[in-house]
Amino acid sequence: MLLGVGAIVAVATGVSYARLHDEAEQWGVVAQKASLQNKSDARGDSVALQQELEQANDVARRLTLPWDRLFKAMENSAVDKVALLSVQPDPQQQIVSLNGEAQAYADVLTYMVKLDASGALTKVRLVNHEIKRDDPQHPVAFTVTARWRITP
Repeated sequence: MLLGVGAIVAVATGVSYARLHDEAEQWGVVAQKASLQNKSDARGDSVALQQELEQANDVARRLTLPWDRLFKAMENSAVDKVALLSVQPDPQQQIVSLNGEAQAYADVLTYMVKLDASGALTKVRLVNHEIKRDDPQHPVAFTVTARWRITP
């Protein structure tokens, strides 16, 4: 009889052990999946952090550019008969594109010479120009590009 009770206890213990073992394996799989998910999230966070860092560095680079030299060069190159309408700097290419209008083509050329002599801009080139025939004063619309000397 003791042998029968012992056998029943042994079977019950074995079944209980098997159930606990299966449950432990399931928890292990869940923990492993969670660990992989956390690593994946960490990689995603790392990529997002890297992108934010690159954007912050780009902003810092732009803030440290010699903007004052560029603006002084444009200001000192002003010609009374030339109106500057837009400035499009491209710091990576080190190029500035200037759009404006002048009363005459000769005024555009004078403006270009003054820009080239500024020291902050070099290789000043006239990209295009057009006489506005529909305007009674016939101004000359123009686009000039120049190499922006970012480093002194």
